Amino acid sequence: MSKVAKIGLGSVLASSVLASSMAIAEVPGLSANVGIMSQYFYRGVQQVTTATASAGIDYDIGNGFSVGAWGADVEDGVETDIYGSYSGEISGFSYSIGATGYYYSGQFDTEYEEINLGLSYGPVSLEHSIGTWDGDFDAVKAGKNDEYSFTAITGEYNGLYATFGAWGDDADGDYYEVGYNAEFSGFDVGAFYVSGDDDANALTTDTTSLIFTIGKSFDL
Repeated sequence: MSKVAKIGLGSVLASSVLASSMAIAEVPGLSANVGIMSQYFYRGVQQVTTATASAGIDYDIGNGFSVGAWGADVEDGVETDIYGSYSGEISGFSYSIGATGYYYSGQFDTEYEEINLGLSYGPVSLEHSIGTWDGDFDAVKAGKNDEYSFTAITGEYNGLYATFGAWGDDADGDYYEVGYNAEFSGFDVGAFYVSGDDDANALTTDTTSLIFTIGKSFDL
């Protein structure tokens, strides 16, 4: 599945400085982010093999509601993600329900729309998404909007994390990912290793990669 953020590092950082300088009055709950990664993987799927830049904006409306948008360079066009969610906590369990749309310019891909569910307790989190793709995972199903699901479990500890994810319904394939995230001199830096199987209807592949990321978030 082609989806997920992400062209040179200098231009990304310059955009960050410019956006910060233009923020004359801070808007409570409004934040932005910019970033770059050495390769773009999302849910175990390799999107592009070169460095990719991204930028996004998020608004915490309050009372558990939030909305946002995020864009990435995908070589043949731009990916734009629009999302919203409601989150809360009950007896130590955090939960969320939301929706995400993935849209593309150029010829990179067609659109995806999905419902997102999340549940976490302490260092362990579970996510499940149900969606449709405006395309077909199997040429035999041409003309049909394919349905897919995605489920993943993640464990975290002091910046280290490990994820196992699997596709379902008309899609197939699974992958695992291990990585580390940290803050350094005001920047978010990270590295992760991802490996997927090759039985995935053009989704996850048997490619294994080590990816490096750097990003910056700021209030507006």
